Amino acid sequence: MLLFLAAFLVEIFGSKNAVVRNVIALEAATIAAVLIFALIKPVLIDGQVISYWMGNWSPVDGYAIGIGYEIDALNLFFALLVVSTFWLSGVYSIAYMKNDHHLGHYYTLYLMLSGSVLGLVLTGDVFNMFVMIEIMTFASVALTAFRNDTDFALEAAFKYLVIGSIGSSMTLAGIALLYGQCHTLNMAQLSAIQGSEGGHTPTTVFAFAMMFVGLAVKSYIVPFHTPAADAYTAAPTSISMAFSSMVNKAGVYGIIRLM
Repeated sequence: MLLFLAAFLVEIFGSKNAVVRNVIALEAATIAAVLIFALIKPVLIDGQVISYWMGNWSPVDGYAIGIGYEIDALNLFFALLVVSTFWLSGVYSIAYMKNDHHLGHYYTLYLMLSGSVLGLVLTGDVFNMFVMIEIMTFASVALTAFRNDTDFALEAAFKYLVIGSIGSSMTLAGIALLYGQCHTLNMAQLSAIQGSEGGHTPTTVFAFAMMFVGLAVKSYIVPFHTPAADAYTAAPTSISMAFSSMVNKAGVYGIIRLM
């Protein structure tokens, strides 16, 4: 939430002032990293699973009705990679991007991208995962086309958008099928239902297949790998490092968590 809030603050207060913009963006990335690293002891060492219900919509009679965020050893490991990658990207951006124009928009998109990837990793709700994937996709497309004075950047962004939309559509269709069968979107409850007798049906298996393919598209797994080279080349280097090291790995995490 801090990263998303900082994205709005950069757009409001930092679009004309480079110092304010840099301070907001880097401070947000630093605080997010510190907060995630502070979870190493309780989660990785002590073995706790930390749960948080958005808006205090906690389960009623054991049935999840709200969006839950759950932090265990698996997603904390990925979250540590996320905050480390984006912190380094933010530090590098300050000097690397200083001669570019519209940097208020750049840092807004950078913070939205980092917040969405972190949210995707930490969420315990499959539809919330889809929402984060959508934010991640459109921030990535805009950042790919950020230096839009070249046709190559616009072409790369368009390819990213088209292929990414295929993945998003398949993921959403799979989620809709799962919800129709299981009447919940909470990952822990979905796991319990699928593990019960009669939990697996042809529809849920087909839903899993669609979500798997959708997340594979987001990971640039063959045969959906062609936009990756263009996007990495067209995007600013500070963003390409985030693309290659974490953004596409978020899709891999989604596949692992789904399985």
